[in-house]
Amino acid sequence: MMMKRALMTVAVVGALAATGAPANAADDVRIATLPGTGWQVTSTAPVGMAWTSVGFDASSWSEPTVLTGLEALLGVTPTIAPLVVGAPAARPMWSNGAAVDGTGGPDHIYMRNEFSLAGFSIGQALNTLAKIQVDDDFVFYVNGHEILANKDNGFAGIIYETSFGSYLHAGETNVFAIEAVDGGWSNPGDRSYQDVIFDALISSGPITSTVPEPASTVLVIAGLSSLVALRRRLGER
Repeated sequence: MMMKRALMTVAVVGALAATGAPANAADDVRIATLPGTGWQVTSTAPVGMAWTSVGFDASSWSEPTVLTGLEALLGVTPTIAPLVVGAPAARPMWSNGAAVDGTGGPDHIYMRNEFSLAGFSIGQALNTLAKIQVDDDFVFYVNGHEILANKDNGFAGIIYETSFGSYLHAGETNVFAIEAVDGGWSNPGDRSYQDVIFDALISSGPITSTVPEPASTVLVIAGLSSLVALRRRLGER
């Protein structure tokens, strides 16, 4: 499992992996898996999809467990570079009942975080970037809309990137929701470790990743090489 994590660190949106993320502006909003930042979790399957939308009653849910032991075991803190320069790195989390080393918890969990974008004007266009890594499969929702899903049945170490600005409501309350399973999506089961690591930044200005993931750099180089090859072909005609 640890070897799989080390080998599978991949960012699937290579075009987003440029360097030089600025420190956040006063009205920027960062939502990351950090203790005390509004995340709630349950292992009891909610009825319907209302849990992915604003206003859902999650009063019976609890704060996720921070997997401090898993961080020490893997020796890769942080696995996701903070999207805000100098900010604390997102922490691996799972539902209550999991040991701090990421073992022994429920195989299927639901996490959500309601947050305010009152610092922006209603209707304002927003730029966004989110990074997410889950052991193993997941679906990420913004205000009830499915944004990104990984259902590859167990490749735990992939770091995904995505944007979602068109699904946000500037000036209002919004919600992130993550459904995560340990093992395969269609057959959840214990596969040694389990975690969710999430980091998102919402801004009125441009956003870029702090550090390119290794595979992202490869993707960017491959894309540039393709453009050069195409220009050469056009020049030969």
